[in-house]
Amino acid sequence: MRRRTKSIFSLKTLFCLLLLAATCVLLFMELLRRNAADTTPPTITCSPVILEYTPGDDVSGLLADVRATDLQDGDVTASVRVRSISIAEDNSTAVVTYVAKDHANNIGVGKRIVNIKIAEPEPEPADTAETETAETAETEAAVAAETEAAP
Repeated sequence: MRRRTKSIFSLKTLFCLLLLAATCVLLFMELLRRNAADTTPPTITCSPVILEYTPGDDVSGLLADVRATDLQDGDVTASVRVRSISIAEDNSTAVVTYVAKDHANNIGVGKRIVNIKIAEPEPEPADTAETETAETAETEAAVAAETEAAP
C-alpha cells in the first residue's frame, strides 16, 4: 500500500500566495511612480504686451502678465520673482530675467525684453544772482553816463 504524503501547500493556497505577491509588487511599483523625484522646473510664460520700465522704479510692474506652471504642482505664479534687469548699451531696451520655484525647489527661468524709459533730467534753474548783478551793473552805468552828461 502506498502512502500519500500531505503537501504543505495545496494548489489553492499556492494560487492565493502568488496573487498576493503580484498585488504587493504592483502596489510597490505604484508607490515608486507616485513618489518619483520631481526634477522638472516650472515653465515661465509672458504675454506679448510691451512694457516700459524706468530704472530705479519698483519691479512689480514687470510682473504683469507673467505666469508660471509646473507639471506636478500646477500654477506656481505666486513664486515668480525678478532675478535681474540687464539694460542694453543704447539704453532703449532691457532683458528682464524671471525665476519661479515649485514645491520640490526646482527653479525655472524665463526672460522678456522690455522698453526702457529714461527720465528726462529736470532743467537747472538759472542762476538769478548772476543775472541780477549784470542788470544792476548796466543800470548803474547808464545812470552814471546820464549824470556826467547833465550840466
